[in-house]
Amino acid sequence: MSFNHENKITYRYTSAGATETKEITKTETGTSEINISKNVTMGATVTADLDIPGFDYASKAAALSVYLRIDGVKGTLYSDASSNADIIANLDDGVPFVWSKNGGTNFPPGALNPMFDSTSSLVVKPSGYHAVHNPLAIHSGVIAVTARILYDAV
Repeated sequence: MSFNHENKITYRYTSAGATETKEITKTETGTSEINISKNVTMGATVTADLDIPGFDYASKAAALSVYLRIDGVKGTLYSDASSNADIIANLDDGVPFVWSKNGGTNFPPGALNPMFDSTSSLVVKPSGYHAVHNPLAIHSGVIAVTARILYDAV
């Protein structure tokens, strides 16, 4: 069985009353996928690690397409809960991180494969409360975590 993931970015720029729009689409096909969408309640310490169940990933080289997003808080995704965990992505509230292998030419330009070998869990570390930059980092706040990874099983 194969799966397709489509990474579509629309660029829109307006200047002097003129609007320029360009849409770029990359489609990847792989043999396996991870699709996680979870709501997690933050604890009394809003910067405490939040483990996202159901995430198990083996090989960075197998990744073909990645979509990661946190809604409700700004924070960092880590490859596991250990003190030596690798950073997968730093995310602003509601702003997705996207990456496609694109035949070996990373898309979008400048993005790199964020995955790590032997990742046994996905952990969110919310950034601390800030009135402007992270106002939703509050005790008992609910955040949504989305992770969609397409890969070829090894």
